[in-house]
Amino acid sequence: MNRLIKNLGIGQEMSIKATIAVEELMNHDMIYIYHHLKNGSVVQLEQSGINLKGEPRYAVKFRGFLIGYATIAGIMRTFFEDQKEAEALVVSVSKQKFMPINGLDIQIGVQAMKKVG
Repeated sequence: MNRLIKNLGIGQEMSIKATIAVEELMNHDMIYIYHHLKNGSVVQLEQSGINLKGEPRYAVKFRGFLIGYATIAGIMRTFFEDQKEAEALVVSVSKQKFMPINGLDIQIGVQAMKKVG
């Protein structure tokens, strides 16, 4: 099988992941969902423009409620520039007991085929 893959010039799948911080956390919607957010929760990203550096900026939503905004920079920017919507996983939640979230990190990723030869 590996010989066939090399002859066709197609390699195995590779994945690239990055962890980014959610900025401008929205306290007015957070009261409805903060106790449901945990590591591994899936959040939706909806493009909401670009920042001054030209990097895509996304609204981060959970169950339809706006949590905050995330800016995708670096190598991941090239994969997400034309995407209007995407999903991400929550990897870190910072909060005090019975208080809204004061820090949230999400992980975005892409899968691609790497070409061999």
